[in-house]
Amino acid sequence: MKTNSQGSILSGVLMSTLFVAIISASVLSLINTQRRVNLQREVQLQANAAAETALDYAYSYIINDIQQNTLANAGTIPSTGYRTFTFPTAVEDFLLGTITLQSGLQAKPGVTTLTGLEVRVLAPRNKKRYRVDGKDPANATDPNKDQWVNESLVPIVARITARHGTQEYTAYVHKGISSREIALFQYSIFFQGQLHLHRGFRPMGGVHANGNLFLNAHNGDGAIYNGAVTTAANFYRGSTFDSGGTGADSFGYTPVNAAGQLDFTIAGVNPVATGGSGDLKIYTESPGNVHTYVPLTNTLDSRLVSWKDDATALFKGHLEDKAHLVPELTPVGSEGYRQDVKATTGVNEFNNSPYALIEPNLPVSHASHKATLENSLQAKASLIFIIEHNDLTPAANLRTTDGVPPSATSSIAGVGSGNPLTAKNDYLIDPDDDNVIGGNEPRISNPWKTFIVRAYKVSATWDRSLGTDIHGLDSGGNPYLIAVPLPTGVIGAANASVTSIASDGVFEDFDVTLTAASASAYTGAGVDQIKLIPSISSVAANRTLINHNDQRVRVDKGLFDSRMGRAVVPLTIDIAKLKYVLEAPIGLLSGADLDFRNQFNPAQNIGTVTAPRTLWNGLVYVEFPTSLNLQNAAAILPTNILPVTGAGNTGKSRRFDYGVKEKRHPDRWFITDHASRGDRADSIVTATNPKPGIVPIAPELRDYPDSNHVTQRPYGLLPPTSTLPVVNILAADYGKTSTILNERYAIPALQIINGRELPHPNTGNDEEGFTIATNGPVYLVGNYNSDGNYLTGTSITNSAPDAYSEKDTAITEIPAAIFCDTFTILSNGWGWSDATVTLSNRNRSFYGANNSSTVANAEPGRVGGPPGRPIRIRPLFSHPTARKNDGTVVTHPATSKYVEISACVATGEFPIFEFFTHCLENWAGSGAPTPIIIKGSMVGMFHSELQHIKQAYGRSTGSDIQAYWQEHGANAFVSSRYHRMLYEGNFPPGTPMAYVTSPREFRLLRQGDVTDNTVISDSGF
Repeated sequence: MKTNSQGSILSGVLMSTLFVAIISASVLSLINTQRRVNLQREVQLQANAAAETALDYAYSYIINDIQQNTLANAGTIPSTGYRTFTFPTAVEDFLLGTITLQSGLQAKPGVTTLTGLEVRVLAPRNKKRYRVDGKDPANATDPNKDQWVNESLVPIVARITARHGTQEYTAYVHKGISSREIALFQYSIFFQGQLHLHRGFRPMGGVHANGNLFLNAHNGDGAIYNGAVTTAANFYRGSTFDSGGTGADSFGYTPVNAAGQLDFTIAGVNPVATGGSGDLKIYTESPGNVHTYVPLTNTLDSRLVSWKDDATALFKGHLEDKAHLVPELTPVGSEGYRQDVKATTGVNEFNNSPYALIEPNLPVSHASHKATLENSLQAKASLIFIIEHNDLTPAANLRTTDGVPPSATSSIAGVGSGNPLTAKNDYLIDPDDDNVIGGNEPRISNPWKTFIVRAYKVSATWDRSLGTDIHGLDSGGNPYLIAVPLPTGVIGAANASVTSIASDGVFEDFDVTLTAASASAYTGAGVDQIKLIPSISSVAANRTLINHNDQRVRVDKGLFDSRMGRAVVPLTIDIAKLKYVLEAPIGLLSGADLDFRNQFNPAQNIGTVTAPRTLWNGLVYVEFPTSLNLQNAAAILPTNILPVTGAGNTGKSRRFDYGVKEKRHPDRWFITDHASRGDRADSIVTATNPKPGIVPIAPELRDYPDSNHVTQRPYGLLPPTSTLPVVNILAADYGKTSTILNERYAIPALQIINGRELPHPNTGNDEEGFTIATNGPVYLVGNYNSDGNYLTGTSITNSAPDAYSEKDTAITEIPAAIFCDTFTILSNGWGWSDATVTLSNRNRSFYGANNSSTVANAEPGRVGGPPGRPIRIRPLFSHPTARKNDGTVVTHPATSKYVEISACVATGEFPIFEFFTHCLENWAGSGAPTPIIIKGSMVGMFHSELQHIKQAYGRSTGSDIQAYWQEHGANAFVSSRYHRMLYEGNFPPGTPMAYVTSPREFRLLRQGDVTDNTVISDSGF
């Protein structure tokens, strides 16, 4: 049989070719499939990445919006449904991959295109109020453990489409914003800035600082911290104020660099840890019923490389700083407090924005008007007292800066004539309006003589979310503030014993009396012989020529604050009388009290039937003038010329204009900035600081003596060509006691008396409370919102982590707060005197302990016995010329009283905790473990704008501020005991709120998944 081999071979070749073709096609198909899969993955990756980037941008913008305007008022967040986020054009181009070349042309790199970018923001959901359980291991790293939070979740969803050739993918990406509203009164001690704790306070509750935190203890202190100790900056073991610690400036701040860390490049900056082993312990955990406290070693702080891990291992989340991602807590509507960086010469990074919480509500037209009033204390108040100018003040009661009444030819001669001045710049003002002494008119040196207090209720039409001016008019042309009669005995000048109001609506006078064995010490032509005493000699050999034993100072009226070297002219509010006129049966009231209640009905519903709210909400605000310029008559609102509104409130008054923003640093000892710094950062308009500037009390009310004793006019330096008469200002030198005794430098302040039980807005609900706020200093006399017995309710001897202070059963103790610029505590014995003690603490308030900074004679202008204060420590000194009725010597003892305060205190002060609670008395022998016990929360909210006179009666500008503690308030240690009311979430009215945001629930959304489809649908896609 014959075979066709050629055909067979050809057939085989064809088959092989076919197989190869099939295989090649398969391989090519596989390659193309893989390529398509890879391209699909690539476009998915590009789409997901672009969507995530867009979400991150929107997230950053939205959380800033929440911080500035609150969750409810953020413009990027809808109340229902969803809102499309608007990207700036340049940002959208960048996110979509468009690159603008230097020539101005645009190009898209690569072949993948991105289109259809949209981000939708959904309305907040899953709202809940709860306490973060610190004992739950799941919350071990939660920055808000053991705190109450109001939490909402804000979903944001991004959509974008990526294309590459025929491949296309639309990505949907979701990220949630967890927005927590946090009450700042959730710590035993909280500071916006730098905080030094260097004694054994044994605080009950947490401690937090946004700035650097220094922790120390002395030998034998037994300091125990029962809550979490945290800082959003750096933690340092040790202090610059203790033995060996150096680097603090004259105002108590340790210098920092631009990064906010301690600036060790400045010579001498060195925090030193004191205290032996076990003197400082921090709570760690409670296995079972056993509480564990771990000693904090002298070397463990943020300077160690292993700091984060070591602190976590030892203290299990109870000692943390920024390495542990501790958040900064800043009240909504303000930036965080920032310290000046000393190394940057000529630049002033100082930012005091949180001060806006106590600043009056500025008009919308004012350059420093705040866009949000969410945390403005005045915007929240329902009863407001405003200090105004009394048009009927007799001119004879006033004194110009040269010590004489206004002359008949003066521009202020119309005062008291029944013809009120109409020009804005006629009275009590610096025509230059620049916060610097200098001008063409004499100034009134005792302006409080013209002050009168008016009472106002807040209209039901007012809503702080409007962001308008509470002093202005609503849309119907009606004032938000409605004048009401001033009840008698509520606010005004206190009597000599400081137990009740003696004169309604006016300030107490300031009167310093000097007594001496010889009147020859007070001679001097054309001067006030009552208030002038010889200046301190700068020559060491002559310093002893002044006979201090023949000079004594007595304050018959008002106060003298030796910590500031200034007189204080108080406006006193009687809390007991305020409580009475608000709560007594109306049938028991008469006169002005009845007139007040007829117009201010605490129970009046000013809300709606469905959302009722009472007129009286428990928050009182006292407004001090921010300038002494009178409002122009042509622009006066109807409520500025007030009718007769009851006894003690007769006559006409005008409001003062609102001042300009403060540009100077409050820490200075000259009229201008001694450190030659530029304007403050919070007064400069920048792209990142659109709402700059704070407006503290009037510059005239916190005046500063000039550092140069030169020939001057009464109100400013003479220009070279001036022909005006020359007057030598005797109070123009720090070294003279006449400086600090001159009424020109007296500071008005609010004095609180009789606060044992507080007004209650709703006697049927103990969760509601009482808050008093002011933009001025506060002097609190005696116990407040407590029974005054430290053995009840304080848990003062208990160091268990949950042994919070409790309500006193003897009184109705309610949540309470005090907001102010500075805070000074006076004992119940402040005005006390009897046959055995002829001079009370009030009478001799010029005296101090006279230790430390004034005891040395090493520097010019400093003496061992400053004028008016012989060398002594108050508890031990007996004045040779002061005698009892029986002829024996009068002693000057330290007070044996203690003070119990159940309130949250928020103020602006020095970073040393002892200085936060100023005292004018020397405490000794009170019987309490610490003489001052505060049941509540101590908050250093901002830096005080009421600066100190550093060289008053010989103090050195170079002496550290802590040395002044020896001058007053020695041994006045404070125990801060966190209250169970706060632990249970019952905060006083006006409690500042901050927002803490964090990302939650990031995920890629897939169409077809039921849950994901719901989110996509809710977003409107």
